[in-house]
Amino acid sequence: MRIVTLENPSIIFLLAGIFILGVVILTLLRARARDPLRILDAYQSSNAIPSNRIKAPVTGSMVHRARLVFGRFKIDVSGRERLSLTILYLILVGLLYPILITIIHLPVMIAGAGAMIAAAFVVQVLLGSAWDRMRREIEKDIPTLMIRLSGMIQASPNVLESLDEVTKSLDSDRPLYTWMRGLVVETQERGISAFDELERDAEMISSSLILAVVQIRRLWESGGSGYITSFRLIADHLSELMNTRALAYAKSGRSGNLARIIIAAAVISLSGIMNNPTSRAMFMSNPVTRLGLVAFFVWGGFGWFYIRSILRSVTT
Repeated sequence: MRIVTLENPSIIFLLAGIFILGVVILTLLRARARDPLRILDAYQSSNAIPSNRIKAPVTGSMVHRARLVFGRFKIDVSGRERLSLTILYLILVGLLYPILITIIHLPVMIAGAGAMIAAAFVVQVLLGSAWDRMRREIEKDIPTLMIRLSGMIQASPNVLESLDEVTKSLDSDRPLYTWMRGLVVETQERGISAFDELERDAEMISSSLILAVVQIRRLWESGGSGYITSFRLIADHLSELMNTRALAYAKSGRSGNLARIIIAAAVISLSGIMNNPTSRAMFMSNPVTRLGLVAFFVWGGFGWFYIRSILRSVTT
């Protein structure tokens, strides 16, 4: 099978065009960002000024996670999430394809299939990592929220005012600030009925967050000084839970690193086989082994997601 390298001008122009077009479009999307806080979470766009309100995606959905991924780079993709992910995917294909041809020396068709599978794998990893990162950051800040709220209630019995003041005291670059700002806006507009939807969203994000929201709702419904003590006890309990989870995250991170090492070793081994003319000729002479190369990328991707799902199940 003939090998096509980057010496072919058509391939150079095609890949360069894909890369440049993707960078230009993402740059234009970045220029749309007016309020950096607006793109950190779905609630930020859904709780903007009513005349400019953008429909919020379902919490944890692909659209929601896309906003989180690009929000890390201050790129506002509200309303263009699928387009942005497609552009990112094409950029990754344009970068991986020449690498698989020139470094690993894969045949053109197999390199193309491998680049598309690997790019899809990378995009999914980015989406999953952004979601997990947001959940961990929210959980980490909830004890601080509960402690501050217990103190604020003593000074201001009005629940809405207390929530507003406590939210303003949170770090504005953290996702819990964005989520709580959405809670304040929704409760100001809809009252106690807003908690039904807020509790469903909180449950999807974190068990710690749903616990905090339920306590806030009960405080609003019944009041009483006993909730001050309750908030402090919850904060202490959640602090201990966060310490335990921090250890679990550290151990899962080491397991994830081991999986990355295994994948890297497999890629290096494949590169060694394909760079040796003798072994490459033997390897590529059989249609079954050529099909096996494509299966290699597919199996590696599924294996990675399976490992991540196991690690996630023991750390949440």
